[in-house]
Amino acid sequence: LLARRVDGIIIVGGQITEERLQKISKDTPLVVVARKVPSLIDHCLYVDNYQGAYRATKFLLDMGHRDIAHITAQVVYQDAIDDISDRYTAYQQALRDVGIEPDPDLV
Repeated sequence: LLARRVDGIIIVGGQITEERLQKISKDTPLVVVARKVPSLIDHCLYVDNYQGAYRATKFLLDMGHRDIAHITAQVVYQDAIDDISDRYTAYQQALRDVGIEPDPDLV
């Protein structure tokens, strides 16, 4: 793509190194989706996994549900580990905030 002189690049997730992304961004407009790249944070679009999972769990709790499972995907790279950890921590916190201890059998 760089050799073809594209006007811009949108990268969704992936495992391209931060150094490589920095190099690309010097010559070509770049947006990174679904990943936080600290040195290019102004070029990144991402969700707040903690807040999203907390609000989703709280919504179910507010609807009267109490046995809420936490299901996740198999981890393949570090960014996914961080995202999954944020979601799981938020799920646990939302339960604890209403006095429910998370059940390991529902994970």
